[in-house]
Parts: sequence; C-alpha cells; structure tokens
Amino acid sequence: MKSRFLKISLLLLVVSLYNISLAQSGRSEQSVNFVPIGKISGEVFDAITSKPIEYGNVVLYNSKDSSLVNGTITNPSGEFSFEKLPFGRMYAKVTYIGYKTKVIDSIIINPKNREINLGKINLQPTAVNLGEVVVSSEKEMMVNNLDKKVINVEKNITSAGGTAVDVMQNIPSVSVDVDGAVSLRGNKNVTILIDGKPNGLASLGSGDILNQIPASSIESIELVTNPSAKYDPEGTAGIINIVLKKRTNIGLNGVFSINAGTRDKYNSSINLNLRQYPLNFFASYDGRVGNMLGNGTTNRFTNLSGISSSLYQSQNEKNLMLTHNVNSGFDYMINDLNTFTFSFQYRRFGMENNVIADNSTYNSSNIVIREFNRLTDGERAVDFRNYTLSYKKTYDNKGQEFTADFMYNDIDMKFGQEIIQNELSTGLVTDKLTQRTRSKNDNKMYIIQSNYKHPFEGFGTLETGFKSSLRNLYMQNDYDVFNAASDLWVTDATSRNYFRNNEQVHAVYGTFAGKVFGIKYQTGLRAEQVFVDGLQEVNNFSYKKDYLTYYPSLHLVKEFENQHEVLLSYSRRVNRPHPRSINPVIDYTDSLNITQGNPYLDPEYVNSYELGYSKYWGASSFTSNLFYKYTTGMIGNYSVLEPSGITRTTFLNLSKGTSYGLELTGNHALLPWWRLNANVSYFNSEVIGPDFTNDNFSWMAKLNSTMTVWENIMVQMMLNYNSPMVMSQSKTKEMFTADLALRKEFMEGKISLLLRISDIFNTQKFDLETTGNGFVINSYRKRDSQNVFLGLTYRLDATQRMRERNPRTESGMDEY
Repeated sequence: MKSRFLKISLLLLVVSLYNISLAQSGRSEQSVNFVPIGKISGEVFDAITSKPIEYGNVVLYNSKDSSLVNGTITNPSGEFSFEKLPFGRMYAKVTYIGYKTKVIDSIIINPKNREINLGKINLQPTAVNLGEVVVSSEKEMMVNNLDKKVINVEKNITSAGGTAVDVMQNIPSVSVDVDGAVSLRGNKNVTILIDGKPNGLASLGSGDILNQIPASSIESIELVTNPSAKYDPEGTAGIINIVLKKRTNIGLNGVFSINAGTRDKYNSSINLNLRQYPLNFFASYDGRVGNMLGNGTTNRFTNLSGISSSLYQSQNEKNLMLTHNVNSGFDYMINDLNTFTFSFQYRRFGMENNVIADNSTYNSSNIVIREFNRLTDGERAVDFRNYTLSYKKTYDNKGQEFTADFMYNDIDMKFGQEIIQNELSTGLVTDKLTQRTRSKNDNKMYIIQSNYKHPFEGFGTLETGFKSSLRNLYMQNDYDVFNAASDLWVTDATSRNYFRNNEQVHAVYGTFAGKVFGIKYQTGLRAEQVFVDGLQEVNNFSYKKDYLTYYPSLHLVKEFENQHEVLLSYSRRVNRPHPRSINPVIDYTDSLNITQGNPYLDPEYVNSYELGYSKYWGASSFTSNLFYKYTTGMIGNYSVLEPSGITRTTFLNLSKGTSYGLELTGNHALLPWWRLNANVSYFNSEVIGPDFTNDNFSWMAKLNSTMTVWENIMVQMMLNYNSPMVMSQSKTKEMFTADLALRKEFMEGKISLLLRISDIFNTQKFDLETTGNGFVINSYRKRDSQNVFLGLTYRLDATQRMRERNPRTESGMDEY
C-alpha cells in the first residue's frame, strides 16, 4: 500500500523537477535589450460609464517568454505610465476586479519608436460575460458561473464575527440544523472542501468542521450542485467549496478585527501578507471563546402489543467553546510561469459540555412508572494540522497549465464524558449510577494529485489528471462504571470498542470541452478504485471491501442573443459510508435512545440531472434550475423500539430514493442604493425503506436586502424560511429566522464598525417528528441564537500608500 503511494510520489516529483528545469533554462533567453530608455503610457476607463478606473492593474510582459517586465496601477484619472523601459517586443495585461481582462499585444519599443501612447483603454464589466456573470461592476454578493454559484462572504455582513456555520445559513439552497450540519436541497450528503481540497476531518460531522472555520477567514463559498468528472464524486448532493482568504497584494497588507457578543462571545482575527517579488508570505490567526446555551424536549409515545406508554425528556445544556486557527505559508515565484506554494494550517477546537436531563415514563393510566435525572459533563479537544506543497506551471499557450499537490493531514480528537444518573421514582430505593466515556480518535490522510490542462486552438480543451488518497482512522472508546463500594472505576468490557478503518482511493479522470453547432460542451469520465478494510480489535471482527466504479459527466450550454443561456448537465456521484456510520460501537449518551453503526453498509449511488436557464440584463440577473436525482442503496437512519423500551437507531441501505425540484435565484437593484438577492428552492423527496415510505414536498426561501442609504453606511437584512422537510423516518417542522447588520466605514474604508443582531425574533428552533413501528417521537431543540455583536475592523493597505507615492511595482496587484 505505502510502496505504491511512494512510487506515485516519486513520479510526480520527477515530472515537477523536469518542468522546473525547463522554466529555468527558458529564463536565460531574453528578447529585450535592457537599456532603459523607452516609455509607455495610456488611460483606463469603464466601457459603459466612460468613467476612469482608479487602481487599475497594468502589467507588461516579454512577448517571447512571458517574463515580467514591469507593472503599475492607474491614478484617480485612470492614467498610467512606464518609463526607462528596454527595447523589445512586449504585451500588456489590463485588469480590475469586476471587469474582463484586456490584453494589448505587439507593443514594440525600438530606437525609432521610443515612446508609445496606448490611448484610451476601455474595460468591459463582467456583467456582459455569459461565462461568468457578475451582477454589477463591483464585487457582488453572488456570481453565477456555468457550473457553480460563487457567494462572496465579504459582502454578507450578517455573518461577520461568526463561523462558517453562520455563513452557511445565508447560502442559497443550503439549510443548517441545530448541530451545524448542512443540507443542500434537503440532502445532508454534501462534500465540504477547503480551497478545493479535502479537509481530512472524516471522523467529524460537518457541524464540527464548520464551527472550526471563522467567517473572517473566508473569501467566498462555491456551490457546485452537479460537478464534472474532474471533481471527487463523493457527496450525492454536490460540493460546497470554502475558499479561504490569502492576501497577495504588493507590500505589507493586513486586516485586523475584534468582535464581542452578548452572553460572553468574543473573537479576534488578523490576516497579513508581505509580497516582494519573487516571494509572497501570508499568515492569519483567529481566536474565539464563547458560551452557547440550549434546551430541548423529547417525547416518545409507544404502543407495543396493545400496551401503551409515554416517555417525556427535557434537558438544558451549556457549552463553552474555545478555538484557535492559524494559517501560514509562502509563494515562491521562480518566474512568471512557475510557482511553488507551501502552506501550514493548525486548528484547535475545544468544547466543554454540561447537560442536565430529566426523564419520566408513564403507563397508559398516566401513572409514573419511572423517573430519573441524568447529569452529563463532557470535554472534547480536536487538533488539526495540514501541510500542503503545491506546484503550478503555466505556458505561453494561453490556458495551458500543469499543477501538482501533496497534502498531509493529521487530526487528533480526545473526548471525555462523565454521567451521573439518579433514580427518583417513588417507592424505589434511590440509586446513583456514575458512568464515564473515554474516546480518542487518530486520523491521518495523505493525498497526492496532479492536473494537466491543454487547449487546442479552434478545437477544444483537454484536461486530465490523477488523485490518490490514503486515510488511516483509529477510534478508541472505553466505557467505565464507578463502583462505590471499592471507590474504583471499572471498565465495562462489553462496551469497549477499538476500531480501525483504512481507506485507499485511486482515481484517474479526463474531460474535454469544446463547441459544436453553437453549443458549448464538456464531457468527462472518472474511474476510481477503492480499497477499504476495518478491524474491531475487541472481538477481532474485520471486514474488507474493494470496488472499481466509473463516474461519467456531461455539460451542455447554449447561449442566445440578448444574454440568454440554457444549461443541461448530468453526473454520477457516490456516498461512501462515513466512519461513524460503520463503527459498531454503541453510543449510550442517552440511555433510552442509543445509536450504533453498521459495518456492512455499501456505498449509495446517485444519477443527477439538471436543466438550467439564465437571463442577464443591466445590473440584474435571473437563473433557474430544474433538477432530478435518482438514488440507489440510499443510506439512512433506521430506528426500532426494543421490548425493553429503548429506541435503537442504526444505519441501513434503504432500497432507493428520488428527489426533484425547481430552484430560482434573482438579483435586482430596486434603486441605486438598494439591492435584493433572492433564492427559492422547491423540491420533493421520497425515501423508501424496508417497512416505510416517506414522501414530502418541501421548500425554502432566502432574501437578502442590502441598502447604502448614507455614504459609507451599509444596512443589510437576511430572511430565511425552511418549510417542513423529510429525512428517511423523520420530518422537520418549518422554521423562520431574520438577521440584521449595519456597517459604517471611516478613513476611506480603513476602519469599519459593525453592529449585528442574529435571529432578531428569536424564532430559530428545530422540531423533529420520527415515526416507526409502534412509536412516535417528537423532539424540540433551541439554542441561544438571538445575540447582539459589535465589531471593529482595521485595514492596512500598502496599495494605497504606493499609489500616493506613485511607484513602479514589480508585478500586478491581486485582491483577496
């Protein structure tokens, strides 16, 4: 296993070194005479408004090898100039955020033509680009691409100071439950990527992952509902890619922020970069501490063999969370065609949990037959480390590139829980039972991947690559009972569980994109070989699985006049069993509602179809998507009521499931100072199990209203509504929330003050009804979602200082 992985790593290293040697030899061949006597000048304007563009980025390149010559930015009048330039043939790239890049070719400086005026250069706002449509010329909240939606988190101030969980609550078609787990179009099987790469946190739920990522470190969220064969097929609902901020501005730049909220919620962050060609150093830190209060009830009504009973449970909980996030690294630009990047991430997530639960059981005559309370104190700590080494090579042939990545993730999780149970039933001897759970998880993941993209002029673009991942997961769980007589903890051997799960996934893929008869197309195929083996060390139970699966994809796009567009797509995807769902350990956290994994689970497969339509006009846009998914071997929760009165929940491959629906998204400026972003998703989900069928229509709606009524003051309100939804044996009830935020900027945007109110009407609650053979369970959970936050942000921007000094920079300016 490891020898095969090592061979692939060595092969990639050889290819990378070969490309570097080519790049280095290419640098020695310069086509210009470095006698600094030439001059180039010009002006940059908005093609629609004819207004000058300030801070426009103008970069000169050598025409022969695309090596960098010089770069600068435009002044408030849109003017720029280069002086003391060498003789030779060059080309210029003119860029600005929210505009299409413009390339000016065949610029020749020689003794007869020392000074060149490029004249008026008009940049076209990307609002007219059908391939990637931005609603207006500034960086908008949402960008609609052909294959994904991009949500710019910086524009969503209602999640400022929060975590990725708060961000997800405002993403179109995404819903978040009480534990922070996300669903896309009602489906929880979503793959979460960070910067396009697996996060490695396989032993954690999506809520745990998202709670570790501060909103301040997120640049954008990419929503990919029907990915091509280039992407991992994992996640039947699609992919949510979290793009983190990485500043690349020239000089020293940074953002500093501090936030405080009601009920002792505090966080602070810093994001810095120092760029001096050929190096760019970047680093960020976020720390947060906060209390989270909650309460809930669970009522179960049973009728077995004509005998009915009722169980009423209520609980109050308090969570203290402490997190640290560190991200650092550097880019080394060997030249304009070759770049190495190394990054390191460290996350520390700690939580102390205290729960008080009261339990009462009544017979059919409404007489108490048992009453007890349960006091639980728990503590969890997660340490996550990621090391990534990346290489990127571009070529003179526009669009041609080669990338390679090696990643290593190391995650350690420790969990301890102590439970005290007191019997309170009248007529019974008071009994105090003390239990203890000790868990330790170790998760290591190795990934090596490479991608090559080659455009063929007038024909199409070929993209191919491979990816190999190796994941080793070890879960250790001990369950102890306190013996009061001996004053010792005694391990319950029947509940002990030491579980190993090793997984290898080796994939190759290829896509080809082109245009025929006026229709853009992309077709692709991915092949994955999977090896899985597991071992429960306590009873020496082991299992092995290996399977080869093919995942085709197809995307068709037809563009019409007046900015109309139709998209048709298909992909096949998979949901492999999560380690939690196959681990046979029994979770006794709630002694009357226990859960247990199923190691015999098979993957579930989905065939996904989408038909989309887009229309763009001016600063407005409208998109619609009709989708259908057919799932076989669907994995779902399955609950049974045992004769002892305990509800046991496990995981099964249900026979099949379908979902279909319609999604509508619109952006419109009602007034110059008032913009609306709206999304409505309407879908049907049907789940067919061994002894039940659950069918339900559901819908959700999100509305974002952003107003700039006064100069430098933004007011934003976010409204969310989720209708009742179906989940195998369960249905959730409807929920409505509203968030409000106000931001005031000072000193030309260097300082901003934020006031945010989450869940204004305190309506965020989670109601769940579960039905089975002989029982009905109604659950309710509520957390302290209504809070007020006050935040302060300071921006250190070297670009502004450089403009005031009118320097000549070495390279272009990018914005994060």
